[in-house]
Amino acid sequence: SLKRVASLGSMKRVASGAGINAMIRAKSTSSSNLESMQKDNIKSQDNLSNLSSAVENANNEKQKLYEDSKESENDTIDDNSFRQRLLRGVTTILRSRLLMTIFTYNALFATTSVLLS
Repeated sequence: SLKRVASLGSMKRVASGAGINAMIRAKSTSSSNLESMQKDNIKSQDNLSNLSSAVENANNEKQKLYEDSKESENDTIDDNSFRQRLLRGVTTILRSRLLMTIFTYNALFATTSVLLS
């Protein structure tokens, strides 16, 4: 609540019972909030350790798969014939809009330069 002081012409705050009770309630809730935050912190640390162990397991499995794929690569015969490389190149060009644009532009430039010469 506010009370007007005549001599200063300003408002001063006057403490009331409701304000004091609110402060006491705020202190008690802040201590309980602190306890709950500490409990949450412990839970998050547990979750973090579980997450780190899961990441380690995933990395181990990834390493195993990589080693297995290296072994299987050695078993297969690498057949990079001219026809296969050409087919891969053409499919890459057809799938890429940028490459299609470049090749179309080059083809148009070549035909117009031939027609104009």
